[in-house]
Amino acid sequence: MFIRELYDTILNQPRDQHEELLLARKDEIISRLNNDYMRPWFGRKTDGRVVDLEEMTYTEVIGRAVELMYITHQRQWTHESHYQIVIDFAKRCECRMSRHVPEVLMIVMLGDIDPTEYADFVGGMYPEAATTTLLSEDAEFFKMLCKRRRQKPPMFMVDIGKDFGTLIQKDSIWPSEHLEAVVGQDPQRVGIQQGPVAARYSTVVDEPVKTILDDIYHKHIAALTERLYGGDESRIPVVEYLGADPVAVDLPGSVTVHYSETERVFVLPENTNQFPGTEVWLQAVAGPCKSWLQAWLAAPVVLQGTKYTENKLRRLLQPRPGRTVSIRVIDGIPQILEVVSANGLLEFKLEYSDGVITQSVFQPAVVSIATLRQTFAYTPASFLTPISHLEEHDAECIRKFITETWVDNSDEAIEFQDVTDPNVVLYNNGITITESHIRAFCQNVGNYSQCYTSRIGGVMHAPMDYVYISGSPNALRFLLSTAIGDGQLAIVHFTNTVELTANAQLLQVGDKLQTAVELSGIINQESGKVITILGSVSVRGKLIASIKS
Repeated sequence: MFIRELYDTILNQPRDQHEELLLARKDEIISRLNNDYMRPWFGRKTDGRVVDLEEMTYTEVIGRAVELMYITHQRQWTHESHYQIVIDFAKRCECRMSRHVPEVLMIVMLGDIDPTEYADFVGGMYPEAATTTLLSEDAEFFKMLCKRRRQKPPMFMVDIGKDFGTLIQKDSIWPSEHLEAVVGQDPQRVGIQQGPVAARYSTVVDEPVKTILDDIYHKHIAALTERLYGGDESRIPVVEYLGADPVAVDLPGSVTVHYSETERVFVLPENTNQFPGTEVWLQAVAGPCKSWLQAWLAAPVVLQGTKYTENKLRRLLQPRPGRTVSIRVIDGIPQILEVVSANGLLEFKLEYSDGVITQSVFQPAVVSIATLRQTFAYTPASFLTPISHLEEHDAECIRKFITETWVDNSDEAIEFQDVTDPNVVLYNNGITITESHIRAFCQNVGNYSQCYTSRIGGVMHAPMDYVYISGSPNALRFLLSTAIGDGQLAIVHFTNTVELTANAQLLQVGDKLQTAVELSGIINQESGKVITILGSVSVRGKLIASIKS
């Protein structure tokens, strides 16, 4: 804890040494105050820069004081004495800036406007106040106002001096009772204080914090049980999870619905204009009773390790033309959910068993159907995140799924081939261009150039796209390798660059392309890893192109 650290390293030293020791760690202390403590550092410019009080203008001081001592959403001051600090400094500002006695004092007019507008109002009346930094005597005057006797200590630190150790802990119980006065109403900034009331009930020596908090938790439950159910725990209702009850919805007539005791089936129309609203549709799929499916579709996020991630199930179950969703039910609880496309292919499946949900996503591949299988845990006691992602073997499943989806290997079973050495160069056995492959490729990409669809002079040429295609499998091996790490589902492809050599000839049927691919660099950035892959392509032993991806 910040305060404990200060006491152990500085404040336990003789008082006359405090200021010197504090100034030696000034930047670190100011940073900790702003990040962790209930009393932040006062000095700050309008652009956010942290400064000393003497570097602020008069309007910046007034604006910062209002920011830290006026609770905007409650439209009240943290304490009436804090309002007086602002008014007294505004008087000082007017005395400093005015060249004659005004007919109406500024502090009279301040009483009629919103405190959040004080700084702009003062700057409007006295433009120099917005550009002039505090004179040293005015800076000392403001510090004196903040340390004035018989007033509530303000919730900030204005300087690092000999009184720092006293001021930082002064009246420190009050913020824990008035969280609205703390910056951002952040409870993590406030320590649990051992005040006189708490000390009365502290009867155990060296009692662990967990025991104290658990005791509070159980006593609170006991008090609620006594008040609401007369102390009889058997009267407490049992629910599937804490959350709103499902709302009955009516789907439009365009959606075909079949209900039975063991199954619910929904068939969406082909016409997207006849789709139900997304929320109505998801509520209908979730069903009329609280269950793991209802909890998952209602949850805003899913817990993945220690991070909150997007709830992707809502996107996976979006209405699609002709899609069929079938849900098998046992005793009112969904057990299996299947999504079938309009052409009859199984797209998605959920299976529930003993608190574990298996999610399978199916994607047509060259040889068979690629399957991404992931598992999730259903924890109804967790209010915000009832669904958590179980990541064991997840990276391996993702690599296998992407391999099956993108690598063309129709002669044998598709398997993931790992690359553990980032310095290795990967060579392929050569891709031979065929006429049927050219026609299929051009049809898929919409390239209807005559030179690629018919023979000219007895020769059928191939698009130069084949240069990149030939190196794709080995480039993908690098991207999926353990040398790169995990996170392949979040890959974003930035650019491809293909440079042809000066004597490169047009590709044609029968050419055999041989490639060499290597990992050029991995750069860690805030947004993630930037991976660069280089490749070279040869035909009949002659280099024809280089690739950068």
